[in-house]
Amino acid sequence: MVFSRNPQVKITQHIGKFSLAFTMLSQVDFMSDGPDGTNTKYIRNSVIPESDLQFQFRTVNSAKTTEFLCGFGVNWQMLTPRLSSTITLSPAYDTVIDGKVYHHDAVSATYKTDAKSMAMAYNAYAKLKLKTVTFKLGGEYGGNNNAYTMLGGYVVKSVTDPTRGFVDYANIRSFAAWAEFHTNAVRWQPGLFLAYAKNLGAGVDVTGPYYARGSNIDYAYRISPRLVFNVHKFSRPVNLNIPWPLMGRQTEKVM
Repeated sequence: MVFSRNPQVKITQHIGKFSLAFTMLSQVDFMSDGPDGTNTKYIRNSVIPESDLQFQFRTVNSAKTTEFLCGFGVNWQMLTPRLSSTITLSPAYDTVIDGKVYHHDAVSATYKTDAKSMAMAYNAYAKLKLKTVTFKLGGEYGGNNNAYTMLGGYVVKSVTDPTRGFVDYANIRSFAAWAEFHTNAVRWQPGLFLAYAKNLGAGVDVTGPYYARGSNIDYAYRISPRLVFNVHKFSRPVNLNIPWPLMGRQTEKVM
């Protein structure tokens, strides 16, 4: 129910009307944020790919042209934002001796670090198609949904070792839900799409910086009526969005 393109290996097992799918994936077009901006290296640094498990039930009655589908899934992700930490032991400075300027470079030390940011995400969805109308709904809750074009990400929670610049991380949690209704008419198909997203924050006191999308957005929602005109195999959708396609309220960064 989220939007992202990922290189992946997926295996699906069908058991009658049930199916179970397991996916291992990485990142390419849609990347996590981090100390060096959006990049695929944070998941590559972790070596272990992201994992996703989906369970689905689907039944179709062709005679009555009805369908029912529902499913839920769980996702696990691990990022390693940094492989090293550099600390300045003494800053650069200049001295003047007998009228001549001598420059002294800064002295720094680099330490290996492998602090992780691990997150879980959960989703559920359903679809009910009757003869004349179709209903759909879905929801997603996760600790780090940044790479899926959703609110959220992670943040530096605290400095665990000031002498070596080591830090730990906290996930910025978010929740999103949507629902859709449309008719199954042959020529004219009115429909309505509703969505709501909520920034749930980190849940603990943090120091920053933030590596997240919309860290100062409290919530956002969308109301999108539409009308689709079908002619044989062609369709012409007309979206009747409220003038603000994405509405919400901004606050100070949600802790």
